[in-house]
Amino acid sequence: MTDVVVDELEMMGGPVETDEEWRIRKAKERIDAMRTELLIQTDWYVIRQQETGESVPDNIITYRQELRDITMQPGYPWSVEWPNI
Repeated sequence: MTDVVVDELEMMGGPVETDEEWRIRKAKERIDAMRTELLIQTDWYVIRQQETGESVPDNIITYRQELRDITMQPGYPWSVEWPNI
């Protein structure tokens, strides 16, 4: 980012984001979108189980929790180990 652009952003009162911060933010957004999509893909099953009074299998509960915990992985957002059902 050039000094002129940074100065203009600061004058507008907006936060100044470095190139590295931008890359990190974009990587997190991609991971979060993928995680959300994977959670949505199992929502119907969890809802059906609850509606019918059946318990949600442990492997589904574990899978969904591991998806939620992705941000806790040491390599996040550059290296993510995706869970499997």
